[in-house]
Order: sequence, then C-alpha cells, then structure tokens
Amino acid sequence: MLIENSRPGTMEKLGIGWETLSARNPRLVMGSGKGYAADSVYRDAPAMDFPIQALTGLMSVTGFPDGSPMKCGAAITDFLGGVHLFGGIMAALHARGTTGRGDFVQIAMQDVTHHALASNISSFLLAPDGFADRAGNSQAVLKVAPYDLFPARDGQVAIMCLNDRHWQQLSRAMGRADLAEDLELAEGPARCARRAEVDGWVSEWTTQHSRAEIFEALSDASVPGAPVRTLAEVVSDDDMRTRGHDPRSSASGSGHGPCARVANEICTSQPRAPIPAPAAGADTARVLGAFRQAGLSTLSEDKN
Repeated sequence: MLIENSRPGTMEKLGIGWETLSARNPRLVMGSGKGYAADSVYRDAPAMDFPIQALTGLMSVTGFPDGSPMKCGAAITDFLGGVHLFGGIMAALHARGTTGRGDFVQIAMQDVTHHALASNISSFLLAPDGFADRAGNSQAVLKVAPYDLFPARDGQVAIMCLNDRHWQQLSRAMGRADLAEDLELAEGPARCARRAEVDGWVSEWTTQHSRAEIFEALSDASVPGAPVRTLAEVVSDDDMRTRGHDPRSSASGSGHGPCARVANEICTSQPRAPIPAPAAGADTARVLGAFRQAGLSTLSEDKN
C-alpha cells in the first residue's frame, strides 16, 4: 500500500506514479489525497484547508447573518479528506481479497466538503430565494426551535430541540408545563415563527443554573444539549485520559516538543495501544532504498 499527498504530477515526475507502480505490482493499493479533484478545472491550484473552505461554499454558511463568511475553527476539510481516503483505501484492500487486484483511490478535499454540505445545497436548490446562507448558532436548514446557545450562570450551553417531543421534554424540565401543553407551540414551524419568545423562555431558565446543572437536567429529560467548553476545560477533562487520550503527552517524534496523543477513535473488541509518530524523515532512507532495490527511479537527474 502507498499513500501520497503531493502536488499534481509530482509522483509521475519522480517515476513512481500509479501507472508505473501498478504495472510492476498489480496488487498495489495506492491512495492519493489532493485539494482539488484530478478532473477539476482547479486541479493545479495550491490547496490548503482555508482556501478549500472558501471555494467550496463552506465559509458562506458559517457565521452570523449580519457578519462576514467565517472559516470553521478546526481544519475540518483536512480531516474530512483523511477520513474519506482511509475509507476508500480500506474498501480497496477488502476488494483485493476477492479480486486479487489493487486499486487507485483518489480523494479531493473539494469533493468531500461538498458532500458535507449536502443538506445546505439541497435546501438551497429547493428554495433558492428563501435560503439563509448563515444562521449563526441556530439551524439554517431545518425549521426547528429552540436551537442555539443560551446563557448559564457560568458560561453558555447548547440546546437543540430537533423534534416536537424534545420541546415537550425541555418545557417540563424547565418547570414550564404550560409551554408543553400550548398547542400553538406544538410544532417546529410555529416555534420558529416565535423564536424570540421561545429563546427568551429558555434563557430565563438557563440563566438561573450552572452549565453542569443544565447539562444534567437536559440528559435526564433526553434533550440534546451540552455545555460550551474551552479547550483548557477539554484537555483537563478526566474522561479524556480514561478513554486513552493524553492531551499533554511529551512523547513526540517530530522534534518540536510535546504533542497531544489522541486515542484511536475507531473502537474494536481488540483495542491496541497508540504508536507515537516517528520523527520527520526517520523512514526516508528505508523507503527510498526499497524503491531503488525494486529498480524504480527516485529524484533522478532526468526528471528534475
């Protein structure tokens, strides 16, 4: 198996492109992660997470209605690309067990981001004149309410009532059985039409309690919600270490100091301890030596 993430044409320039390698080893599974698709008009444009978020429309649906488009706080398209490439490679390896032949798996951050925007794009196509690009922390696609951040005594909490049953349960958790029984608020579109009132009632309740108290009440009532936490709070969470994460690990092969060790998020019946990444370039000599031994060119003079 071979995975590459170079600029378009680089592997071919080095003499180790798919056509060359698969001819020598038909069982090869090769994964290629790029910013833009091989058949895209943007194929040769330099690609990183930030410009991908801009070009794909992801930034246009992120932020508040009266503000500018915003990028996601995390490098989400980088990770979406990696996860999809992993899935494609695993599928190719499984197929090879039946066919005996490898495959060339290609993933573009451009494509996987459009995939993540499926709900937004579908809603726009259904009602282009009434589509709101940015909705802040509320819901831009579904007609549901409440769905937002609400103030607590010690910060904020996220609360969402994805269906009418959630609203009934939240109302009773707030001690407002009258709201749960109000037929004019029974359905999502009606609550959306009175969003300011609905959010006001929820805020009256949340401001009286801490985030932990609200989280417990929401969980007991089976209402989706959680406290808004800082990264400082997240890395101090004992639950992370219990589940194998070590945000303050000093084991780093990069030579750049401590790095976070994150446990494998794919849980199986036979868990394996995480293996720290090697130092940059630690495997270069071994890999290039294997290529030379196989008679493949690497950075040869005539290909520079």
